[in-house]
Amino acid sequence: MRCLRRILGISWQDRVSNKNVLTQAGMASMFALLSQRQLRWLGHVSRMDDGRIPKNVLNGELATGSRPAGRPILRYKDVLKRDLKVGDINPASWERVEVCC
Repeated sequence: MRCLRRILGISWQDRVSNKNVLTQAGMASMFALLSQRQLRWLGHVSRMDDGRIPKNVLNGELATGSRPAGRPILRYKDVLKRDLKVGDINPASWERVEVCC
């Protein structure tokens, strides 16, 4: 953010929010950038051959173990499912979705 503010000539004394700075720069929010990169990585891993370590880790399940009481900590798969839903992609059938360009 500091770099964008400097490029646009906005000082902290101008009291311009980060959202407005991103709008002026024509950039997406940090959440959108992270989601885009995570979904891009998911597509890359889904096209990998079976047996590759990243694909096994993404699709693997633990055989044993327990989790502490309370709200479960989000797994990486849960975050990916949330990003798919935000992008109007059905998490159950995301591997069959074809995207042009």
